[in-house]
Amino acid sequence: MIVVITQLLGGVGMFLFAMHFLENALQELSGRKFKIFLQKMAARPLSAIAGSALITAILQSSSMVSLMILAFLGAGVFTIQQSMAFVLGANLGTTIDSWLIATLGFNVNIERAAYPALFLGALFLIIRGKEKIWKNSGYLLLGFAMIFISLSLMRTAMESTLQTFKLENYLHLSHGGFLFIGFLITLLMQSSSVTVAIVLTAIHSKLIPLETGAYIVVGGETATTLKLWLGTIGGNNIKKQLAAGNSIFNIVITLLAILTMPQILYFITQTLGVKNPLLALVSFSSLLNLAGILLFIPILTPYSNWLVRLFPRGNDCKSAYLQHPENCDAESAEALLKKEAGYFIYNAIHLNTTLLNIATEAALRIPAYEDLHEKTNYSSLSADEKYNWVKEHHGEIQSAYLIFTNNHYQGEAPFLPLYISAVRNAMHAAKSMQDISHNINQLSRSSKSLKFDFFLHYQLQTLELFRKLISWISLIEKPSYEELLSMYSLLEKNYQDALNRFYKEASDTILDDMEITTLLNFNREGFSANRSLLMALKDLLLNVSSAHDFDEKVNFIS
Repeated sequence: MIVVITQLLGGVGMFLFAMHFLENALQELSGRKFKIFLQKMAARPLSAIAGSALITAILQSSSMVSLMILAFLGAGVFTIQQSMAFVLGANLGTTIDSWLIATLGFNVNIERAAYPALFLGALFLIIRGKEKIWKNSGYLLLGFAMIFISLSLMRTAMESTLQTFKLENYLHLSHGGFLFIGFLITLLMQSSSVTVAIVLTAIHSKLIPLETGAYIVVGGETATTLKLWLGTIGGNNIKKQLAAGNSIFNIVITLLAILTMPQILYFITQTLGVKNPLLALVSFSSLLNLAGILLFIPILTPYSNWLVRLFPRGNDCKSAYLQHPENCDAESAEALLKKEAGYFIYNAIHLNTTLLNIATEAALRIPAYEDLHEKTNYSSLSADEKYNWVKEHHGEIQSAYLIFTNNHYQGEAPFLPLYISAVRNAMHAAKSMQDISHNINQLSRSSKSLKFDFFLHYQLQTLELFRKLISWISLIEKPSYEELLSMYSLLEKNYQDALNRFYKEASDTILDDMEITTLLNFNREGFSANRSLLMALKDLLLNVSSAHDFDEKVNFIS
């Protein structure tokens, strides 16, 4: 039993890790043409359902296709409505597997594809791992392979518990009992196809009647919804919307089957004349899923909207003050955008402290914003996760600003363009620092004194800047126009001094061409990030005329 539990836990762990790989790889590989192709397929519910059904039939795994859709949803390729259409198609497509089992037997094992995929994925990473497309293609293949292997691990862990299981021993149970048996077998074996194979074998051997087999198959389809819920672990509410939507769909068709089972089986065996019980069972499964799809297609839009309300973004929403921009008048739009811009700049600064390995001391904390970080879990995120968080926050603020623009608030709220400029500058600072994160890792770990000291000097200068910027954001001390201008001049001087020091000291140190490029790139992008943060504070704190005058003087200095 201990071996079974540990193997099962190992399978779950590999599954979660594979989903992480798969989603990240899909996000990186989803270029414009690929996204357009998928979105064309998803443009109409019928084409999405048909395409998903076909792909499921080829892969012989509705779970695999549903998890792919979940990954695409998490990567922002599909909307919840499009994803629901694809999942409905996957539910129908899995019944095609049942037809293959009934006619050809249970001889095809799609898991065998995992091993060449695992080999190719590792090969891509080892040989061409420095090239983005090869690296992400490798991760994609590894993700697919590990999902199949993890499902196999979970299935194998439970096989021994079902070796002595005989359906004919449970014929005394009620219809609800047969539903539970189907649910349990599929839950343990991680495959509704296995459940169908067991039932078809029992019917073929005349051990159970057709109606009993139908109830077991319905229970098995309901259990497949748990894999989507497993795929939402560590994800956001958007993924939960899809998992809930799929679960409700399966519950509805389960209820439909319970209420109309005799009528459906009579229609198949008598009206359609399907006398072979094996073909009658798979016909029942296909008709039931098709009926569910026909029931849901007309209400797909309101159903998807209801799922969004059922699982609202909540903590997934990064904005602290602009969560309902459509309800703002001009005055409140200006006040809230200023607050949000200050919070955004604060987050950009803290992202950059993480990238630069700067400890978050008391002088770099603003209590009100730290309370918000507690609610959103921002502080515990990795550097890459913080960067994605900041990007999403930036998108939310820009969307709110578009709403304000469409409402023609600029005339009544002259500071709006300044505040959105502050957000753009802070985003540029975050991106500049993120772009040189690999340079930071190289310099901060270098054994060469010139490289390490160069990074350390910049880190100390930046820490002093961040202390000053945080004090200005919190308005512990409000900067004057002259102080802001003086700080800008200091940043320009620091940049030039670092450049001059490098050229002076580099002549006494052996550096190859790549090391020289790394140092110069780090210096340029690092000080560009700091300048952008200062410009963000300028837009946030100065009035319109002073900010315009500041820009003119800065251009003269530069």
